[in-house]
Amino acid sequence: MIDIIKTFINVKDGLKTYVTKHERGFAVSLKDTDADEFAGITLIYPELKKALADAEKIVIGINVE
Repeated sequence: MIDIIKTFINVKDGLKTYVTKHERGFAVSLKDTDADEFAGITLIYPELKKALADAEKIVIGINVE
């Protein structure tokens, strides 16, 4: 079972990011809600604070490093 910590939604662009618990820390995944499919890219973070901050940026189209 996937442990979803938080989701961020961008209704205008049809995007949603998920922050989930991962064996190496926390994962951020992007979903196209219009197509109901994941983008196929997952970013792994050791710290929850950074994962949450980047998930919020990604969903509105801001590039992260």
